Amino acid sequence: MDIKETIKEIFDDGVDGITFFPQGDLENLEIRGFLYDKKSKYETTSLGNIFHIVLYKCTEDGEITHKDNFVAVLTDPHVYVSHIVECGFYGVVTKKTKRSTKFIRELYTKITLT
Repeated sequence: MDIKETIKEIFDDGVDGITFFPQGDLENLEIRGFLYDKKSKYETTSLGNIFHIVLYKCTEDGEITHKDNFVAVLTDPHVYVSHIVECGFYGVVTKKTKRSTKFIRELYTKITLT
């Protein structure tokens, strides 16, 4: 199964979010879907769910670059994640709730620029 199919399958399973982090070296990518421990109402618009997006890139020396954190409406989150993975980004894309901002803020501070 290729990476696009894997990502689509994860979202089709009804996850709250997805992580895509390097595993070992930069060539191995670990992609996982997850559910929130405590359910909360998703924030939505007429176009779709609102998502927290945390992205970064790594150099071969392990230096973190292009670190970013933002919120966006994604009509097809699996398509968006597939594209950013293909562009060499790592990170998290997760549905926004009233409780998720704290989780994302904590995660973002753990990703340090070197």
